[in-house]
Amino acid sequence: MAETTTTIAEEIPETITTLFTKLEQQKTLLTNCTTLYKTLITHFTNLQNSVEIKSQTLDSKSQTLDSQFTQTLDSLQNREDSLPELQNSLSSTVETRKSVAISEVSKPIPNESTPLPDILTTMCRRMDPGSLMRLLVEKRRETTSLREKMSKAFSECVDSERFVVEAVREFVELKREKRAGLIDTRWACSMVVRSMFPPEELKEGRVGNKGLGRVFAKKAVERAEEVLKEWRVVSDNEGLEGVGEGTGMGPAEAAMFIEVLLGFGLKEKFEEEFYIKLMLEFCGRRDMAKLAIPILGNKIAGFASQFWRFNVKFRAFDQCSSFAYAALSYL
Repeated sequence: MAETTTTIAEEIPETITTLFTKLEQQKTLLTNCTTLYKTLITHFTNLQNSVEIKSQTLDSKSQTLDSQFTQTLDSLQNREDSLPELQNSLSSTVETRKSVAISEVSKPIPNESTPLPDILTTMCRRMDPGSLMRLLVEKRRETTSLREKMSKAFSECVDSERFVVEAVREFVELKREKRAGLIDTRWACSMVVRSMFPPEELKEGRVGNKGLGRVFAKKAVERAEEVLKEWRVVSDNEGLEGVGEGTGMGPAEAAMFIEVLLGFGLKEKFEEEFYIKLMLEFCGRRDMAKLAIPILGNKIAGFASQFWRFNVKFRAFDQCSSFAYAALSYL
């Protein structure tokens, strides 16, 4: 009897210990479940907040797109409505210039007694870039007044795009044949190019087939591309022969090349390495510095150290504030 009592007394503590052990395990399990529940609540709350924020962003973008779509649609509608009037205006302008040009052909060739503005206007109406450039070379000493007179006369061209392309073609042919008077012809050709593509507009990036507010005919752009590629080939050959600079172009010639290229929106037709080479080779020139932004864009900052290494003074870029900022911040 005594032994049975002792055995029961020993089993009771073991049972209690086992019970408390199981209770402790249940407590740990409940604690883990509670922690996991809180973690899940926090996660889903953050997820919900993130979804709400993204939803608001998408709604905002959707509203912006709707607004832009409406504005674009209105703009296109306005342009479509204005097309008949614009077509009539352009047709009238073309017919007027055509009539004037035909009447000019029937007139005698201007002599030395004819006022210079009239001579310039006649040559532009006759679409005779060769004679015009020779006249510009003769009157080179009158550079200051010549620019203004040339700009007014150029507006009388029946086909200004073709006039510029043919002027550049004549210069390239002269360079190919290595004839005398290349420097003077280059200067005169530059006068013609800048009459159509003012440097200020090129510097501001308002270039290309639509940037200047004009849409060039596909054929005109193709002719310009053809001449530029011929020019590049001739220059590369001269560079290999050791004529001129490393690119086979002089400083002013390189600037004129870039002006024609930007003006006709042909930037994508040549490789970026070629532009970088031109910029680094002639970066000390003010006119080339002004063309750095429309040619290289935001990438210009990456070459600031190279410009500095070539001892370029940033005062040459005083009219290119975006370049100066990018370059100086890079350094």
